Parts: sequence; C-alpha cells; structure tokens
Amino acid sequence: MGHRGERASCLPLLLLLLAFCRGRVVRVPKGPLIRVMGTEVVIPCNVSDYDGPSEQNFDWEFSRETDFVRIVSTWDSTFTSEEYQKRVGHGDIKLRRSSNDAVELVIRNIQPTDQGRYKCSTPSTDATVQGNYDAEVQVKVISDGLSVSGSKARSSVSLRLSEGDSFKLRCSAITTSPEHTHLHVTWQIKGGLTWRDILSLTHEGKFHPGPGYEERYRNGDIRLDTGANDTYRLSVSQASSVDGGVYRCLVSEWVRGADSSWQKIQEKSVEIASVAIQRTALDVVISTSNVSVTERDSLDLICNITTDRSGFFQAEVLWYFSASPDDTLSDAQVLLSVDRDSVVSDSTLISLSHVDRNSYRLLVREVDVEDSGYYFCQAAVWVPLHNGSWHKVVERTSAPVSVVVTALEPDYEVFLNASKTPKFSDDPTELNCRITNAQDTEANIRFTVSWYYRQRLRSDDVVMEELLATMDADWTLLLGDRSRERTQNGEIIFSKKTADIFSLRIQWTSESDRGDYFCVISAWSRHRNNSWVKSKDVTSPSVSIFWATQDDMSFDVSWFAVRSFALDREPVLLASLDRRGIVMQSRRNGSSDLSLERISPLEFRLRVHGCEDHDFGNHYCVVTPWVRSATGVWQREPDIKAKPIFLSVKMDVLNAFKYPLLIGIGLATVIGLLSCLIGYCSSRWCCKKEVQETRRERRRLMSMEMD
Repeated sequence: MGHRGERASCLPLLLLLLAFCRGRVVRVPKGPLIRVMGTEVVIPCNVSDYDGPSEQNFDWEFSRETDFVRIVSTWDSTFTSEEYQKRVGHGDIKLRRSSNDAVELVIRNIQPTDQGRYKCSTPSTDATVQGNYDAEVQVKVISDGLSVSGSKARSSVSLRLSEGDSFKLRCSAITTSPEHTHLHVTWQIKGGLTWRDILSLTHEGKFHPGPGYEERYRNGDIRLDTGANDTYRLSVSQASSVDGGVYRCLVSEWVRGADSSWQKIQEKSVEIASVAIQRTALDVVISTSNVSVTERDSLDLICNITTDRSGFFQAEVLWYFSASPDDTLSDAQVLLSVDRDSVVSDSTLISLSHVDRNSYRLLVREVDVEDSGYYFCQAAVWVPLHNGSWHKVVERTSAPVSVVVTALEPDYEVFLNASKTPKFSDDPTELNCRITNAQDTEANIRFTVSWYYRQRLRSDDVVMEELLATMDADWTLLLGDRSRERTQNGEIIFSKKTADIFSLRIQWTSESDRGDYFCVISAWSRHRNNSWVKSKDVTSPSVSIFWATQDDMSFDVSWFAVRSFALDREPVLLASLDRRGIVMQSRRNGSSDLSLERISPLEFRLRVHGCEDHDFGNHYCVVTPWVRSATGVWQREPDIKAKPIFLSVKMDVLNAFKYPLLIGIGLATVIGLLSCLIGYCSSRWCCKKEVQETRRERRRLMSMEMD
C-alpha cells in the first residue's frame, strides 16, 4: 500500500515534467539517403509542436566535412552563399513548400560533389526556446550502374499480327551499383496519349497485373518471365484489338533505407516494339431472308460464313431458334451445333450437315406450326495456341430469318339454330351448333365447341360476351361462371349429339336467359409430338332468345295520313299515344274529329268521326316498342311501320241534300212570305196615294175646260 501511494504522488510530477519538456521538433528522413548521380533528389523537412504563426520558415545548409555552407532559405533571399547562387538562380536547387509546416529541398542532376550532410533549420517563433530547431541527414551519391535495352537487332521493332495471335517481347535490365539495389520491371502499352501498366515484377519479387489485365493474368494469357542475361520476357496470348500500340519496358532501381523502407533511386525506360492487331473479319449470312413452309413439309436453311483469316483455324457453328427477333441468344433455343472438331449434335427430325468449308445446312423435317419463328446462325473462328489449347478469335451472329409455317387448316362452316324456343318463362330452350361443308378433316383433326352468351342492350353500351362452357382438345368440358351452378344442378345440359352437332339445352328458361347465343367451333391438329394444337376457330351467327311480357314491354303509337294515292306527299301526323297513355292530336281544318284508344295490350284503334272528303288518303301507324331490360332500364327498340291503308270518302246523296233542301225550302218560304208582305204593304199604302193625285189632275182639267 505504501509503494502504491508513492507512485500515485509521483504521477502528477511526471506529467508536469513532460509538459515543460514539450517543444519544437524538426524532422528530416533518416539517413543515409542513397541517390544516383544525375538524378533528382528531394529531401523533405517538417516542423511540429511550435508556437507563433502557422506558416514556418526554413533554412537549408550543406557540409562536406565540418563547416556548413548556406544553400537556400524560405524567408531570406540573401541567405544563399556565393557557391550556390548560380545553381539556385537557375532553379537546379530550390525549395518547394508542401504545407505551412513542411518544405522539400529539390536538387536536380545531383553530382558526387553534392554528397554530404544537409541540415534543415527553422527560425524560432516560440515564446521560450524548447525542443530542436534543426535536423541533419546524410546523402550518399553513387554512380549510375543501371542499363536497360531492348532487342539486340534493333532498338524497336514493328509487329503486324492477326486477332488471336500470340507474341513475345524481350527487355534486358542490369545494374552494377555498388549498393545492394533491387530492380522493378514494368511492361507498359500506349494506345493513345498515356501509358498503361500491363504487368510488373516488383523490387520485392512479386507479380502485379495492371488495371484491366487481372483476369488475363490469372488465365495465363499475360505472362512475365525472366531469362538468361537479365532478360524480362512479356508473353501475350489471344491478342485482341486492345493489345495494339507501343510497348516499352520501364525499369526502376530501389534501395532499402535506414528505416527499412524502400526508396526508388532512379528509373529508366526503353521502347521495345510497335504492335498492330488486325481484326479478323467474319461474315455470317443465311442464304434466304424470309421463308414460308406448309405444315409437314421440310425446312431447309444454309448458313454461309466468310473470313479473311489465313493459316490454320477451325469454325464452330450453332443454330438458334427464337419466338421473337429481339430476343438475345441467351433466351433463344439451341437447335444444333457443330464444334471445331466437326462433331455434330443431331436429332431425329433436325439435322446439321457440312456442305463445304464455308456452308452449313440445317434441315428440319415435318415442320409444324410451333416451328414458326426466327432462326439465327452463329459462327466462331478458333485458332490453336502453343500449349495445345484453342482460342476463340472472333464470333458473329447472322441476322434473323423469319420462318412462317402455314397450318393445314380444315375448311368448314358453322351454323346455329334453335330447335326449341321459349314463348314464356320456364319453357325449354335447345340450340344446335352444326358443322357443315367440312373439308380436309383427316384423322389428325378434331373439333370442339365453346358456347357464349351476350346480353341484349338497346343502347350503345358495349357488352362483353360471357363464356358458358368450352371443350379442350381431349373433350374435357370447362364451365363458365354463369352456367357452372345450373349445369351442376342439371338445369343446363351440354351434349354432343353427333360428330358434327353440339347441343345446348336449358331445361327451364328464365328471364335472365334472354339474350343472344352463339357458338365457336375450334379445329385441333395433332403435332408430331402427339400434342394437340388449336389451328382454327369459326364463329356461328348469333341466335336471339327473347320473349316479351306485358310488364316488360310498352309502345308509342302514332297515326299518319298521306293525302295522295301514290304516297308521294309528306305524311301528316293525325294523333299519337305514348307509352304513358298521353294522347296528342294535331290541329284539324275540317269538321271531322278523331279518337285514339287502346283496345288491348297489343291493339290500338283510330276512329275518324264525321269523315269529309279531305280525310281520304293512305293511313298507317308507326309503333315504337319500349322494352325493360333485366336491370330495370327501359330501352327503345327500332320503329315498326304498318302497311298503309287507303281511305276513300264516298258521297251519300240523301244525307248530302237533306239539309240543303230543308234550308232551301225554308228560305223559299221565308222569301215568299216576305214578298207577300211587301206586296200587301205596297198595295195598301202606295195605291191610295196615286188615286188622290189623279183626282187632283181631274180637277185641273175641269178648270181648263171651264176656261
């Protein structure tokens, strides 16, 4: 316990001592730094744990033995000694700042006279002087012993190769350095403006493929081998277009420093060869474009391949089938193939034959409808490699060829008739779907039926048909939702009466069964694999099953008249009665009158009272039926026009002159009486006046005689 207390009391003192001992630290690499004569030397220097401004200044000095000579400074332009002013002024020696607290001394074309001690100093900006303010590093300059060369015959060669060929390039690299150095050899290619690494043998003796060459290195297509006389051989197999370009051998010399880290002291390169890769041309064409074949005939296609490849090679051909021209080959079906060893994968109905060196024939026997689609031919060129394996140089696929197989469709017609039609609810309904005029119906053809129902609508609404039942190729009956329950209960019966007659019977027809019915007869063909494939559908005309009830039907009735014998005038509306019982009459000029009445649900009567001669002409009625659908909506039917009836008006003489005679007699009597009255009055008054006047005249005459 006592020792523990003493240790605890010493801990604060130790921390305080460390805080006071903390100060500026100037660092340079641990030497000696071995560099090659004529190369560029970069010596870094940095400072840490300082006070003052963040950007620090640096002074560099050099000593061959004892005294230091000033080289360059970041803050004092007069710092450089006379010995180094020329080299500093030309930029052969300079300072390059990498950060506020770090710089690099750069010496170009270092010489043996530059071998010695280099000191990096930092002027103090601290409040108290603590730590170290300079650091030294030893630089050793050795002679250049690295030699890099290419082929002995010439400095650079030109190679022109075909795609898929192999080639080798050699590079010689040797060093006579007095130090224990290692070489790092890298093969590079320049296809554009920049060099890319292919494969390296590092100074640590490891192989390192460049970006994009990893898989080819693992497959052995890219190799780097060492040989006698310090040669480094690059081997490239299965050359492709990306392998074309300028190749060079890049060699760097490395030495292990005092801190056990590897340092690159120099680097040299030499261009070895210029390689041009000629791509192999391959054209794959099917001799025909579009083909139409009749079912059970043979399909014959020829694939022609042409290439500019010379020398020994082998071709591989595959035939593909696809239902769509846009499908990739991975989605297509491989029919047959012939490999580079001329081994053909054959089958019973499909064969592939080698017509000549450049032609391959595909023969499909007894084609059927399933063989309709698109056919591709794919060809590849293979060349042998030095190790006995084969390399695929180029691969091409032909354009698709459309093949249409025309089925041997039977020729037949379909008719639908109703052998029993309902007049009322619960009456039976029986429909017969009959196949007629059947031709080319051999043993490999069979017929099935599908029954459909469509509700009748009097509007423009589109009504989809409902499937009642259908048959498979094996005559299995599949029921629709509408008829499933009633069929299982025995209310609806589907049957095949004869080989060409299919029947639908509804035992008790309901109002919901009213509508249009039609059948579809399907012809099935048996293919070579004994499967049945539908080849044709024929739809019958529809048959309407409908009856009306008083509650479900109403009528608008209108009466018209045409005042001519030949119906060559516009009809005149006389009267109308709508389905709600409202009667409307047109305005009439004569004294005759009309009445319109409904005698029974389906009978309407027009009466003309007091016919006159202008009532003659052709009379007819127009009936507009209104039917209520199963949904309760009233729908208008097309108008029905009755046959015109001609109405002639004959004159009744007795009745025609009875009233005029009575009126005439009455008028004559009145006129006679009036005449008598006038005569009496005239004789009464007018005659007396004349006698008096005569008497006056007589008296006048008597007076004259007297005179």
